Amino acid sequence: MALDTNVAPQPAPEPTPAPAPPVTPKVWTRRVPEPEAPAFVTYLREEKHEPALPPPPPVEAEEQLVASALPDQEPLEESVDEPIEETREAALPAITMDEGRQEPGFATGPASAISTEAAAEDEPGFVRQGRRRERTGKALRILMGIGSLVLLILLLVQAVATFRNVLAAKIPELKPTLETVCAMAGCTVDLPAQIEWLTIEQGELQTMAEHTFSYATVLRNQGRGVQSWPSIELILNDSNDKPVLRRVIAPREYLPAQTDLSKGFAPRTEQAVKIYFELAQLKASGYHIALFYP
Repeated sequence: MALDTNVAPQPAPEPTPAPAPPVTPKVWTRRVPEPEAPAFVTYLREEKHEPALPPPPPVEAEEQLVASALPDQEPLEESVDEPIEETREAALPAITMDEGRQEPGFATGPASAISTEAAAEDEPGFVRQGRRRERTGKALRILMGIGSLVLLILLLVQAVATFRNVLAAKIPELKPTLETVCAMAGCTVDLPAQIEWLTIEQGELQTMAEHTFSYATVLRNQGRGVQSWPSIELILNDSNDKPVLRRVIAPREYLPAQTDLSKGFAPRTEQAVKIYFELAQLKASGYHIALFYP
């Protein structure tokens, strides 16, 4: 008995449908706008968030791209000078730009002068007047101080020049200094010559011979300091009281030979004087005598 192998295939079972997802109810939400920040807060926030710089490209990849894009180059030895010149030429503009650039905050020249003038013009008038008075007063004080110092020096020089002899007599230690100063100024330091402190007695006129006469008197220094020796003036008068002879007698003539004239006439002392002279044809009946400094 033969079996039938051609059995009809059975239909595949239908796929079971997938279960439908559960229906969820829609929830409506409302977006609440954020409160606007003040302008300065927004500005600070933007300042804080600086844009990030892109990372630099890898050096190796850039070199490969450049190497692939450029054609084959000649050996470096043949073109050594050209890149150096180009590099120098390219560096010159950069140096020029750096030299011409000025740092902010250090402006000089006309701009700073204009700003100073503008600030001075903005000041009130009384402020400018006060500053002007202050500068003028300071300059006047300096000039007055210098003038006072110059006047004081001139007064000291005048006093030393006037009383140099008295100072040298009272303070002998100052005499060398005074002599040095006078050598530069063209003056001399001598003993004081205060004629008011010296006196001379009337003395006595005697006849020694027919034409020879003598005159004896006394000199006195009534002052407190040394005085220079004075000269003596002797005038002979006739019977009508008219001068018939005038003679000036120097200290060397009436003082003893051993007297040192440089030491002067000591204070509170006296000196006896005796003079001899001749009258050949004149007849004198009186005389007049006086002291003086030539």
